[in-house]
Amino acid sequence: MARLHTDRVELKYTLTFTMPFHFGTGLRSGLLDRTIVRNQDGYVYVPASTIKGVWREKCEQLERLYYTGKLELVDTPHNAKKALLGLGNTITMTTRIFGSQQYPGRLFFEDAHLTKEEKEEFDDKDAGELGKGRRKYLQTTNYTQVRLERPSRTSVKGALYTSEFGVRNFFFEGSVNGWLECMQVAELGSP
Repeated sequence: MARLHTDRVELKYTLTFTMPFHFGTGLRSGLLDRTIVRNQDGYVYVPASTIKGVWREKCEQLERLYYTGKLELVDTPHNAKKALLGLGNTITMTTRIFGSQQYPGRLFFEDAHLTKEEKEEFDDKDAGELGKGRRKYLQTTNYTQVRLERPSRTSVKGALYTSEFGVRNFFFEGSVNGWLECMQVAELGSP
């Protein structure tokens, strides 16, 4: 019988977007209806909760793929009825990694921040120390959009809004640290 053991996880990654991206603050600023998140220094970043959510969704998809025919084993935090009834107690691959209502996760996701080299792209080198980060406005672009009425596929009157997006092809660095309970995989050919 396989026994659980705990392994330390330290993962560093680099992330880049090939298209404009938006991680919203939920706040409005001036003429912008939807602003993008920034750190205290004014640089765009990717929130850890977003990274964790995307990774969790991909793990849930993999779990469903490998547990074909046993979908009742695959827990999801998105099923509110199941969670309220207390039926979400099954410890699966996904809950072992990310946690659930009854089983706390032990992985800690950090926000992904622009690399040092990317931040230097926003410096005005001719202005010396005063020019540090002077061109931060270049890290975003604005798009004006209109909300569509789904049944008629026509624009909704008075529903024009402007969103702020991060510019593509910037590099972000982040990390994931913590512990995972793992089962030892038997070597091929051993009983």
